[in-house]
Amino acid sequence: MRDPAGFKEMTTSTASESIPFHESIKLGIDAHAKYYSVNRQVDAATP
Repeated sequence: MRDPAGFKEMTTSTASESIPFHESIKLGIDAHAKYYSVNRQVDAATP
């Protein structure tokens, strides 16, 4: 069966590194007349 998305199987010769998992990632955008300020909060950490 053909894959409709066109993805091909990928193989690697090196071990994969684990990707950290986060419960939530929040972004805050403060928009002013001349600039934007973007802040990030991962899980319960301080932004």
